[in-house]
Amino acid sequence: MAKRTYDVECGLLSKLIEEQDYKNINDFNITPELFVGDNKKVFRFIQEHYMSHNEIPSERIILRNFPHYSFEKTKNAEGETIIGTKEALSYWVEETRNKTRHNSIVAMLEDIKELLTGGDSVEALDLMYSRSLAITMATEADQPLITNRDAALSLERYKERSEKGLVGIATGFACLDESIRGWADSTLNIIIAKTGSGKTWMEIICAVHAVLQGKKVLFGTTELPKEQVQDRFHALMTAVLYEGLNYTDYMRGQLTSKQKKLFQDYIENEADAFEPLIIFDAVDVTNVAANIDKYRPDLVLIDGVYLMDDVNRAEQDWLRISNITRDLKKIAKLKKIPIVGNNQADMTTTSKKGPGLENMSYSKAVGTHADIVVSIFQDEQQKEDKEAVINVLKNREGPPVRFAINFDFTCMNFSSLYVISGEEKKNAIIMEEE
Repeated sequence: MAKRTYDVECGLLSKLIEEQDYKNINDFNITPELFVGDNKKVFRFIQEHYMSHNEIPSERIILRNFPHYSFEKTKNAEGETIIGTKEALSYWVEETRNKTRHNSIVAMLEDIKELLTGGDSVEALDLMYSRSLAITMATEADQPLITNRDAALSLERYKERSEKGLVGIATGFACLDESIRGWADSTLNIIIAKTGSGKTWMEIICAVHAVLQGKKVLFGTTELPKEQVQDRFHALMTAVLYEGLNYTDYMRGQLTSKQKKLFQDYIENEADAFEPLIIFDAVDVTNVAANIDKYRPDLVLIDGVYLMDDVNRAEQDWLRISNITRDLKKIAKLKKIPIVGNNQADMTTTSKKGPGLENMSYSKAVGTHADIVVSIFQDEQQKEDKEAVINVLKNREGPPVRFAINFDFTCMNFSSLYVISGEEKKNAIIMEEE
């Protein structure tokens, strides 16, 4: 193999072999996606050798397996010529990421040009979105936390929990916040319910309370028209700020004179005082990521992740949904924001206790990918009583809880009521919303 004049991938591999420390690979998040051709073969050999022998292969082993590969050379303290470079490892990592990013963009543009030449602008746009997200995920550097160097961060987070009782954005439900401590950054959170049981309303309630906390919220819709989401949001904002609004009358255009005046006062005098709710059509994960980059929200809500398109174009529903939630989890971690989505409960859901994790429609992987899973449910008696039950089905960092809330559209009251233990009401104490 001819000597390369300037091969950043070779420089990175040479430095890894020189330093003989595998933790560098983890610390700098070095993955096979950063390499091509023979460079990728060498890197995979280093990984496999480490897994088998718990050490990076020596120069002798490398040269025995890749006798024609031309590594970068430098001199050690004794003046001997060895595999390695004068430059720091961080330099080669950054240069390799830049090269991978550059080459990936060039390849993407060539493919887009070919599609545009053939007159297929829709396919070209889809490719641009999906490839852009893939390039970002493959080349974005993840910064590790070093436990002793960054120890003070744990103390800061503890103080925040101690003072606020939360680690994330308050959900709008006191009992839920007691369990999950708010929607935390870098998490994927899933709401599960049967059709027509309040999934969308639960997200709108979360949106309203986040906006009232001064947060910027991005709301992706897959089923409801954007205008309907906007109308629900403004109705609930009015109800929260002015203590009640009859939603049925609102949708019929039959508000009382008093409520009509309150709604008009909110629209004309109050709405602009808050961060906006930004509503968009959540087509797929690439346009979710694009809108996050554009608007820089504090919280992302997606109504109906099961109706989104899979950029990987899986044909089976279970794989399509699995791909979507996996990619949403990656985006949440990459952008360091909470994403809350919802999914359907399947037909085996009991009418007595509501959905569990086993009732996740399309793919059980949705529950696996999620950090938090909650359900919302109403039986016939609860519908009559204008109540609903919220159940925390999965929570990595806190206790499970099952509690009742008001679900009253005559005044848009969705406040917490009492904690439930099994079918019994435990400590039937009204939980006041913060």
